[in-house]
Amino acid sequence: MLAITLPVSAQAPLVRQRVELEGVEYVLETAWNGRASVWVAALSDAEEASIRSGLQLRRGVPLLRGLADSRRPAGELVVTGRVEEVGIDSFENGDAELVYFTATEIEELLA
Repeated sequence: MLAITLPVSAQAPLVRQRVELEGVEYVLETAWNGRASVWVAALSDAEEASIRSGLQLRRGVPLLRGLADSRRPAGELVVTGRVEEVGIDSFENGDAELVYFTATEIEELLA
């Protein structure tokens, strides 16, 4: 599994970064929504065309499930961590992390 480090905190509540998932480059944007008290994310291809937006970063919820876009990563993005509720400082203090499971890892888990 590939843990994607999110350099996000109350001091930097909006981060846009390029990530490589299974050899393909994507743009991942994360932002804190203070009104809803939740982290949200958007995933775009390397040319910054949107693949999926409005993803709420909640522990244990597969973010790409049901996405039929051919540009989507083959695996799955999931927030893991020690806390049930992912707060504004959860990624910064290590209570949560966004993890990418490759397609091979998912197949092995399901076998």
